[in-house]
Amino acid sequence: MPLSREDARQLVTEFVTHYNEQRLHSAIGYITPRDKLLGRDKEIHAARDRKLAEAREQRRLQRQAEHERRAAARKPDATNAPARRPIDFALDIGVLANALQHTSSVDAVSLAIF
Repeated sequence: MPLSREDARQLVTEFVTHYNEQRLHSAIGYITPRDKLLGRDKEIHAARDRKLAEAREQRRLQRQAEHERRAAARKPDATNAPARRPIDFALDIGVLANALQHTSSVDAVSLAIF
């Protein structure tokens, strides 16, 4: 509560200064009226858009790194993995031919399909 006319002027001046130079207004894109009147709104919005794009990219990179970290944790360790023999097609065909000779025709068809 102002005690004098001068106190009242001081309070109103502080309020108007805050309202026009510090308070962001939603109706004009969350900038101050002073910035809008000085034509800084496009510059401010462009800077916000750039910062948002940078933040999105940082979040994307963080999510990707986390995904890769989790995938690496799920991947079996190569040193603990059982040794796999290389594919020898000639041997595999020979085994299949031998199996075909000793099976009935129904079993032979299922082996050939397999």
